[in-house]
Amino acid sequence: MDDELGIILPITAHSCFAIFLERKHGFFTEDEVRNLETVYPAIEGCCQSHLGLLFNETRKSDFSAGAPAIQSPRALFDHAGHHVYSNGNWSQATHRFPKLKQLSAALAVSGGVEQISEEWILRTKRLNSDFPLAPNGAMLVLEKVTAAPTSHVSNEVAVPLTVFTRRERDVLRLVLKGMKNPEISSTLGVGGGSIRNIKLRLYRKSGVASEGELVSKFIAFAKDS
Repeated sequence: MDDELGIILPITAHSCFAIFLERKHGFFTEDEVRNLETVYPAIEGCCQSHLGLLFNETRKSDFSAGAPAIQSPRALFDHAGHHVYSNGNWSQATHRFPKLKQLSAALAVSGGVEQISEEWILRTKRLNSDFPLAPNGAMLVLEKVTAAPTSHVSNEVAVPLTVFTRRERDVLRLVLKGMKNPEISSTLGVGGGSIRNIKLRLYRKSGVASEGELVSKFIAFAKDS
């Protein structure tokens, strides 16, 4: 090989893709380099579009099966807590809540739920090892709570808790920590189908229709437990 020419695509989570062109005999001419520089924006655009499509796939399997595909502020982080990708609403949220960046990096590693303000909570969803953008990483979603939490468990929260079975309370506690069904199943030693059925009972007894509503309703309990 006489010459090599590299194309470095945008950095994502402290890493990037690169394309290397090799020439066995001779060197790349200045015209060839200029041609490559001319088409680079198109290559970069394709890369960004691909990242965007992968990111949007996360909306199809939200925290709960019935959750609407809304544009909540959300971001992806790798397993070390480095920012990978986010939507426009997330950028706006980081300006509104300056502590969000630092808090998100820590929460992406530890998991769980964090209260940002009286109206907003930050929730974590762990990603699988085969997720292309952030293997073993996390997706963080900033959501508006349906009822403002208090520093102690309110009567409104405490009353529904009394109608839950011990197993239902165990599942609720792990849901509030941001665990998904396989993790809850492994932690409690209960089959995945049973976990789904328990969640449905939690929804019905709590008068909610999704996991997001369940977390919003019991976020005060998470703080005191």
